[in-house]
Amino acid sequence: MKAEPPVSLLNIIGQQWSQEFNSVSFAADKAAVETIRNQFHDAVPPVERMLTDWCFRGIGVSKADTGHRDRARILFDRSEPFIRHLKSPWQAGRRELKRVKAGGWPLQIREIEPASNKDHPGLQAADLLSWLIRCRYEYGDKLIDSRVPVMMFPFMAAGRLRGGFLDQSTIRSLYIEKRTLELGHNYAFV
Repeated sequence: MKAEPPVSLLNIIGQQWSQEFNSVSFAADKAAVETIRNQFHDAVPPVERMLTDWCFRGIGVSKADTGHRDRARILFDRSEPFIRHLKSPWQAGRRELKRVKAGGWPLQIREIEPASNKDHPGLQAADLLSWLIRCRYEYGDKLIDSRVPVMMFPFMAAGRLRGGFLDQSTIRSLYIEKRTLELGHNYAFV
């Protein structure tokens, strides 16, 4: 029997066209990060901090939430270990911004918590996007599944997918040479 995707997941994907919806996905070559960090330890952050910083620079909040505190909740799959790399800096950033009476993303976020993808279909959409991007980087245009371009299209077409791949050359340019680069996911759907 052919499995049908859950309606709630399709609704999340379909709403990209009619609402404010941002997807941000960065990937890093871990070996490249460690190689450059060994040479320039003070200039290049650990890979976890690098990815967290880049993702939060790109995701933003909705127009209605700009300038308001405690507006956003960040949900992670219960089994996702990356939550620990985000939750501690968020809590520390929140304390510091309150202390100096400043604003910033840590104050806009109300909570960072684990959740079940059965209860939150947005987590299913995030997993789908993550898998699609991984397939594209691992297999390039030699796709293992012909449905990958079709599934990527809603994220790519509206320009709502931001991010990129941080390889050795990109890391050197950004952190050592301090150049501004246009990062992006560039795919040739052939």
